[in-house]
Amino acid sequence: MPLKIVSIPKSKNLYLRGTVSGQSIFESTGTTDKRVAEEIRRKREAELWNETIYGKRSVITFAEAVTAYLDYHPRSQATQRYLLRLLDHFRTTRLTDINQASLLGAYRAVLRDGDKAALSTKKRAIRTPLQAVLEFGAINGWCDRPSFAPIPVKKNPKKFMRPEQVSRLVICAAPHLRPLIVFLASTGCRMSEALDLEWKDVDLRGRRATVWQKQGRERHVDLPPVALAACRVGSTL
Repeated sequence: MPLKIVSIPKSKNLYLRGTVSGQSIFESTGTTDKRVAEEIRRKREAELWNETIYGKRSVITFAEAVTAYLDYHPRSQATQRYLLRLLDHFRTTRLTDINQASLLGAYRAVLRDGDKAALSTKKRAIRTPLQAVLEFGAINGWCDRPSFAPIPVKKNPKKFMRPEQVSRLVICAAPHLRPLIVFLASTGCRMSEALDLEWKDVDLRGRRATVWQKQGRERHVDLPPVALAACRVGSTL
């Protein structure tokens, strides 16, 4: 039975009801306009037939893939923000239609400076989140693995503080910050790792600490004598 537009009690919106290739459908069109509902009906029916003939990968859109990607595992606020901007751009574009040209188009449409944006901005805000969604789609069989041209991002050499500079910083710091600075300098931990460190994860006898990285990954850090002393002082503050 083909899809039909129906109304139901206690709802202003029109609904789709019917069976396509053995699949029972009962979905809201999200509209009260019969003309719009008819367009939605025809499009939805065509999608269902295409899915039957060519498989689900032929109809999965970027919006559907993003929803599944976010539901599968918690994502950072930054990732969600980048994906929202991409979602506004791609919306109902099928995953199988997204390619290198689509990536270049996203640069121009989404980024404030378009093609002239810094390479690091292009990679962080567009290419990385887009590739993550496509990789997720490929794992689920919705599209092929993405193949984008690499972005050559120039890495600036890291600058390290010399021991005498660290000593001066500790001397000039407020007393309650000194243990933190010593701990950071002597272990190489990130600020977030140090601030999130709990006393139960510090083994003074074994001279080790367990710090937690993004996405719940743990890392073990050796504590030199100066770090041990800083932990003892910090625990009394």
